[in-house]
Amino acid sequence: GSIVGFLMAIGVHAAVSDRSPQPATDSPKIARLQTAQQFYQSGQFLAAIHTWKAAAEEYRAQGERLHQSLVLSYLALAYQQVGQFQPATEAMERAMDLI
Repeated sequence: GSIVGFLMAIGVHAAVSDRSPQPATDSPKIARLQTAQQFYQSGQFLAAIHTWKAAAEEYRAQGERLHQSLVLSYLALAYQQVGQFQPATEAMERAMDLI
């Protein structure tokens, strides 16, 4: 369950961190990701899901596969927090397919 998903998310994060330069900190996308992390950390999981889904779609549309993968791994963790295990699994599988 959640341990496997968490470990997979860490693996996705490590793969992306190793291969992807960090975007500029003033980027609106970075602000969106920080907002989603704040939602997640404060227990507002549905808001985090909504925000990360939008970010993943934006990265997909721009062909930024590694960033999309990272966001999908975060999305999977948020889905797990609200007991939506099928969407969590699908998001993690999509994340792994992108790297």
